Amino acid sequence: KVERLISNQKNIFKLGYGTGWQAFHFYSSFSDFCNSNKPGSHVQLCCDEFSHIENALSNYELDAILDLDNHRLKKMGFKYKKVTTLHKKIFYTQNYVDLHGPVKSLQDFNNSVFYITEANAQAIPTLMKQCRDIDFHPVFETTRSFSQLFANIEAGDGVGFFDSWGLLETSNIMCFDTEISNDVVIAWNDDSLDKYIDDLVESGCLNREEKI
Repeated sequence: KVERLISNQKNIFKLGYGTGWQAFHFYSSFSDFCNSNKPGSHVQLCCDEFSHIENALSNYELDAILDLDNHRLKKMGFKYKKVTTLHKKIFYTQNYVDLHGPVKSLQDFNNSVFYITEANAQAIPTLMKQCRDIDFHPVFETTRSFSQLFANIEAGDGVGFFDSWGLLETSNIMCFDTEISNDVVIAWNDDSLDKYIDDLVESGCLNREEKI
């Protein structure tokens, strides 16, 4: 727990979150809460694949992580609490439309290739079940990195699932809202943070639940 002690001395709270999320969705609210509870404190962000931030939390390299609710958190012995719910969006480009035709409904993505990074491949069984529940049948293909995933989507070779904390629409990137949703939790590994996290969750500062 040396890293945790160093963080305390520097008034730094190290928060991990998953690749593909945009920090502006939660950083300001989280930072304001930290400063109101411990004036002069500073939030240091760490963005990486979910499996990597989970390992970092296990090694006390991070104070807490924002993660999708999953069985690994309990298996790794973390404490965690729900903070919000995010809906899945399908991101695609004009190149995809040119190759596969216009997108008017979710079924237009049936049998399309959905790219996901190898580090997040453990989420595929859950995603497939959620898709089957709404009579949707994507085909998943893994990439070695997020940059490779994004390059394939930009080229129009396929599409990708992103949470509503994810990418923004641009002139080239478009998105399609789905009914698929996942709970987001804050997980921690240090008993001394129990009250702090309880107060954080109770404040609702991270609750940005979105309705479709």
